[in-house]
Amino acid sequence: MERIRLRSYCFPWKAIASALTLVSSLNSSFAQTITISGYVTDANTGEALIGTNIYDVNLEVGTTTNNYGFFGLKLPTSRAVVRFSYQGYASQTITFRRSSQRLIEIKLKPIVLTLDSLEVTVPRLDRLEEQVQMSSLGVSMADVQTLPTLLGEPDILKTFQLMPGVQSGAEGSGGLYVRGSTPGQSLILLDGAAVYNAGHLFGFLSTFNSYAINNAILLKGGFPARYGGRLASVLDLTMREGNRKTFTGRGTVGLLASQLTIEGPIQRDKSSYIISARRTYLDLINLGIQKIFGSGFVQGYFFHDLNAKANFELSSRDRLFVSTYAGEDKGYEGDNNPLDAFRFEIGWRNITSTIRWSSVVNPQMYVNTMILYSQFRTQVLDRTNFADDSEDNGIGEGGTTVQRSRYASGIQDFGLKTDIEYQAHPNHSVRFGGMITRHLFRPSRQSHREFNEKLEIDNTSSINLRKIAVEWSAYGEDEFSITDKLKANTGIHVSGYHVDNVFYSSIQPRVSTSLILPSRYALKVSFAQMQQYIHQLSNSGLGLPTDLLLTSTPQIRPQRAWQVALGVARTIDSPSLDISLEAYYKDMQGLIAYKEGSNFVGSSTNWESTITSGRGWAYGAELFVHRKRGAITGWLGYTLSWSKRRISDLNRGDVYPHRYDRRHDISVVLSYKWNSTKLSATWVYSTGRAETLTSSQYLDRGVLINVYAQRNNFRLPAYHKLDLAVHFPSRKRKKSELSVSLYNAYNRHNALYLKVRDSSYLDPRTGYYSETRTLKRVTWFPILPSVSYRFQF
Repeated sequence: MERIRLRSYCFPWKAIASALTLVSSLNSSFAQTITISGYVTDANTGEALIGTNIYDVNLEVGTTTNNYGFFGLKLPTSRAVVRFSYQGYASQTITFRRSSQRLIEIKLKPIVLTLDSLEVTVPRLDRLEEQVQMSSLGVSMADVQTLPTLLGEPDILKTFQLMPGVQSGAEGSGGLYVRGSTPGQSLILLDGAAVYNAGHLFGFLSTFNSYAINNAILLKGGFPARYGGRLASVLDLTMREGNRKTFTGRGTVGLLASQLTIEGPIQRDKSSYIISARRTYLDLINLGIQKIFGSGFVQGYFFHDLNAKANFELSSRDRLFVSTYAGEDKGYEGDNNPLDAFRFEIGWRNITSTIRWSSVVNPQMYVNTMILYSQFRTQVLDRTNFADDSEDNGIGEGGTTVQRSRYASGIQDFGLKTDIEYQAHPNHSVRFGGMITRHLFRPSRQSHREFNEKLEIDNTSSINLRKIAVEWSAYGEDEFSITDKLKANTGIHVSGYHVDNVFYSSIQPRVSTSLILPSRYALKVSFAQMQQYIHQLSNSGLGLPTDLLLTSTPQIRPQRAWQVALGVARTIDSPSLDISLEAYYKDMQGLIAYKEGSNFVGSSTNWESTITSGRGWAYGAELFVHRKRGAITGWLGYTLSWSKRRISDLNRGDVYPHRYDRRHDISVVLSYKWNSTKLSATWVYSTGRAETLTSSQYLDRGVLINVYAQRNNFRLPAYHKLDLAVHFPSRKRKKSELSVSLYNAYNRHNALYLKVRDSSYLDPRTGYYSETRTLKRVTWFPILPSVSYRFQF
């Protein structure tokens, strides 16, 4: 195995910063400038406010805080009047007459929004026409916790699934199907670390606890150069840092699960922590029922997760952050009879950890360095104990034979990443950086053992497949204003991948532009090329954790894609609407799938022979109308889309619709606040999912053979449902509320999948038996009421 050695050395950040500062100041060496930099935080908690507007009201230029609340702004003036604004907080306007050598901290106070206090004019940098980025979606945690969901559990991914261009796949599924893609083609980052499985409860809930998350952004296209490694989308989540002022806590008790979050200062105004834990109690309820009825059969399911983060202010310019996430799901069933017992278990777990050091080299340069760890593992156990009566001495004289089977699959990552942000000018910012990751793939670990101590039987067999790969990337990104109407973000993402003495590489250009038209609408165009070295091989479409993560190999090339998007966007002050209309086209190559009749489980070391590959296309249009301010908020989303595949060994090599090719997708989301009571409703409609049905059957030597005319030749009925929720504040306790929700309010029987039912009957006229096959629609979620209680202390 080839080893890669990394030499450690002290990188000359100060020299680079000095050179960049010198270059950027050549054009203004004789002009007076003011440079300010620092952090914007919540005045009550000290939490970073991501995306805060920092705007010079005279020069009409500005910037926004990054994912860590930091900003740097260099203004060509001797007197700067700067306004700091963030939705839901009181704005501050400060006059600067000279540069600040020290980092400043702007503390914004949260306010209770009323109709009188709402700003009629949206801050300029919040307006869609002022932003270069397109194909971007964001959600607030307040919206996530208000919208109705399955059994009242707030869910970040379910909220994104209500937006155009994002589909849920199946009823209750937690995966992200973005613009004709699969969940394995979406990059999900939690504090910079990759999350490979984002589902609890077989995908019906996401792994992300909204009470531990500060910010969530989903990119569907127009990817900046700093992102890479996936084809379809990027979901970037940032965990909260904890209250730096005082100890607080909040909790939720629901029908499905409960959560508790505590946070507080380690050293007031200098460091803080947050711990958020969640667990379901389905297994405990089921166990109690089984004990009451005296059942010898044990069955249960549970999940739990933990988010924890601590941050430390090492100096005025240096901060250290340590965060981790750990989550586990486990389902089991078994027999308590010691002579004839069995136990079956299925489980999976995610672990991520991030150590981040951020440093402000100078007022214009911010450096962020992270050590990253990520692990995902799924496991299936099957154990059977039975009395061996093979001897003639009577039952059980042969002792007890034990059969144990185990199947496991997973991936483990260690990574190092550095990002550098440089604000050369209010209209010109530069980012560059790099990353290296060591991947350990374990696509299949299988073992089977059968032993009987009395009969001296001990048979063992095992398969252990593993591969090590090293992936690296580097990028440069430049966002600038060409004129006051035309802006651009250009960049290059370069990546490489080393596995089995084979090296893959890719140069991926990224371009996004925005032109403000006379109508005040912005015309936006973007192009992005992506390459993905990690494949996900799906066994089913039900969100099961048996999907495999596989590396590119000499036989399986990386996935590649390019996407172009064209759109118009505008923010209208009254009635405060964000409106965007986008069209996109995406070409994908190197997509993998099982060959007909193949299965990974049980394969030998030549597992590549079970896989085939091909191409895919996706194109469509998306309309998004979003109202963020006012008594009534919400959005309307509509998607018109096509998604097709051509895999060489499937469907005779002909083009066929992707399983999640859905022509129409509509979502309506509304929230209304009446006094302190909050009401919300969501309604969704989508074209039915494509399925493959047999066209005919025949008998071959007594074996029934299915014949398929075409892949995905049948569609399920259209999917639609209405969800409702009401949140009542407690009169006795000001910081608590009771939530009542209704899932699938009009009891629509949406099909999760189709079940084939065979039946036979005796024809009295002929005296022969006739057989018929019918399709039965299987539905898991009828109308479901739920109640939950939230409290703070």
